[in-house]
Order: sequence, then structure tokens, then C-alpha cells
Amino acid sequence: MNRISTLASVFALGVTLAACSGDSDGKDYVQRDRMGVSAVATGLIAVERRDDFNAGDPTLDRSEFFDEMVARVEALRAAVAAVPGFPPEDSPGVPAETVVGLVNPDVMTIDLSAPTVFPNGRGLTDDTIDPILGLVLNRGNVLGGGPGISDGVSNDSPTIGQFPYAAPPQAQ
Repeated sequence: MNRISTLASVFALGVTLAACSGDSDGKDYVQRDRMGVSAVATGLIAVERRDDFNAGDPTLDRSEFFDEMVARVEALRAAVAAVPGFPPEDSPGVPAETVVGLVNPDVMTIDLSAPTVFPNGRGLTDDTIDPILGLVLNRGNVLGGGPGISDGVSNDSPTIGQFPYAAPPQAQ
């Protein structure tokens, strides 16, 4: 039994050393997605450009995607304004350029001297879609007040009070 344990340990060490070859030039790694703020790529970047956005450098977001994102916010606002019974826009509202300025570049920032709520980070139980949805549609957004709007999806599992804090997986 001791020989089997030794062989297993040597094998595990060999696999670990082969996998962690010390190569740190990043040539083997390709960024496929990024999501600093949930739904930004999905809602504000055209489908045909989404892969470029997700693989791109966030420092280039302003120069490469800002105008497209502003146009998309304005188009979404116009589309929902045409829906009968949809809540009215906040007044005064947040201009599309200001909204895009909050999510472009698409990174999550945090100032520890300020409350940890969108757009300054987010807590584990914070809704990830409602704040950006309210901002983009200018209805009940986190900066402009108003009647509120939601995607209608809430957390259905409570978090736990110790690490890893997230709720356990649900059975399918």
C-alpha cells in the first residue's frame, strides 16, 4: 500500500510540474470574456462586435466602443418609451453619455471609503442586473430615483454566514 501511495504522489507531482511549467509569457492564454459590469456586453455591444469587445483591452473601451454604447442606450430608451404602460423615464434623467461613462471601461472599481453598492463594487447578495437596467433605461436608476424597474429575478437561495458565503448548489 505504501508503494502505491508513493507512486501516486510522484505521479501527482509530475502532473503538477508539467501543468505549471513556469511559462509566464501568457502566449497560451486567450481572454474570451470579461464582465466587470453584468450585461454591458450583452446589452450595449452589437452582436457582431461582442467577441472583439470581450477579448479586448478595457483601456481601449472608450476609444473603440463609447459612441456605439451611447447610441445603443438611446435606442433602448426609445424602444421602451414606445411600449404602452411602461414606466416613464426619471426626471431629471441621467444622460446616455453619463451612463456609458459609468460602465466604460467595463471594469468593476471599488473605493473602500465609500459604500459598496453599484457603481462602487457590489455585495454578494446585490442584484447584478437591476442597477444597470435602471440606468440604461433611465427608470428607477440608482442615480436618478424614480419608480424603479427590475428584471423580476431575485436570489432564491440564502447565503451562508461563513466561507464560502455563497449558497450551496441547488439540485436539478
